[in-house]
Amino acid sequence: MKRVFVALILLTLASCTDEIGARKTLERNNYKIINVGGYAWFGGSNNDLYCTKFKAIAPNGDTVTGMVTKGLFKGNTIRLND
Repeated sequence: MKRVFVALILLTLASCTDEIGARKTLERNNYKIINVGGYAWFGGSNNDLYCTKFKAIAPNGDTVTGMVTKGLFKGNTIRLND
């Protein structure tokens, strides 16, 4: 029974990503995408429905990692890791 519960939680979190929206947001902001996909644990705020992690080359040429978050009443937000 525990395995079923854990599997349901993982499936729910996996569905909380928006790879297409994250790619579009990064491309519109002149990031060169290296990798997009997967749920970003502990990323975003309580109001964000989607939290998609990424690795990309920023407009200034630095390689960065972070997440693109999206909420119900807001657009996509790029959040960079330290």
